[in-house]
Amino acid sequence: MLTVDSIDCSYGPVQALMGLSLEATDGAFIAILGANGAGKSTTLKAIAGLVRPTRGRVLFRGRNLARLGPERRLSLGIALCPEGRRVFPDFTVAENLRVGGHRLNRRVLGDRVDQTLQLFPALKDRMGQSAGSLSGGEQQMLAIARALMTEPSLLLLDEPSLGLAPMITRQVFDAVDGIRKQGTTVVLVEQNRLALRYADYAYVLGNGRLRLEGPAGEVQDDERLRSAYLG
Repeated sequence: MLTVDSIDCSYGPVQALMGLSLEATDGAFIAILGANGAGKSTTLKAIAGLVRPTRGRVLFRGRNLARLGPERRLSLGIALCPEGRRVFPDFTVAENLRVGGHRLNRRVLGDRVDQTLQLFPALKDRMGQSAGSLSGGEQQMLAIARALMTEPSLLLLDEPSLGLAPMITRQVFDAVDGIRKQGTTVVLVEQNRLALRYADYAYVLGNGRLRLEGPAGEVQDDERLRSAYLG
């Protein structure tokens, strides 16, 4: 489904990614791990079209995305749930979901809200509540639910466990695993190594380069994973 082929990405004089390659097959759960500044978020932004690689290619179902902006990539089935949740705090839960599905007609929009809430039943009783009054875990679930409103085939998640208690983190990861089991391909960026218990395959980044890759269970036990975090 997704091929990232030897991409470089820079922010002015600072090079964030150097020759990064990775793949995701249909229905896979891919984890990208690494310490702060490793290039994880830049990788997702390059896939979503928010950052343009200076070298290399991003392919989606064999199509080169180089000339396509974020909105066009969204219409192809690529959705990004950004770091820090970024829900609209003064909007209700229902309004946040409708914003996520703004491309849908009214009938389809209602059906999609109902389908999405099946994955996040905790939000059903919060539909009229302002998003800013939700707990951190509920806001993260709302952010993921909003990203799912367009029924993407590829969901990009940027550090969904950030700032959450361990128990809530597991609930979020369980929900993401449920999304994958329904057929959505998931590429998840994390510092939390708990992600390896859910992922099929993992990539570990360090200083903008790929340091380690393999089946998630093997990566979890590899000493190089510790080195990527601690140096």
